[in-house]
Amino acid sequence: MDDKELEAVASIQACILLLEQILTYKRFGNYQFQGLFPKEHASWEKDASVLKSSANHFASRLGYWSQKLTDEMAASDRICAKYGEKSRKARQQADRLKNAADGLEKAYQTFMDEVVR
Repeated sequence: MDDKELEAVASIQACILLLEQILTYKRFGNYQFQGLFPKEHASWEKDASVLKSSANHFASRLGYWSQKLTDEMAASDRICAKYGEKSRKARQQADRLKNAADGLEKAYQTFMDEVVR
């Protein structure tokens, strides 16, 4: 891994706590990550794309799931605004968001176990 990828991982590590708080304390479908935290969102997206294009499989997986999580958060906001948070589409989106969060957690743990070790 090169320095650019290591910096991206460090930046994502710093932003994970913010995302965890947003997902925990904000109401489903009202995350507004891009609107409330534009600087952090831009940094997250840039770092996710750097990692996604990495030659290292573990870094690439971490980048994919990082991108997927923010995409699913934005989709949750759109779906709840359009259909309401109690709709069937919102429940399906909640499952997709949970899967993305679980995928990011697993990818992060695997990255730490395999690459940092």
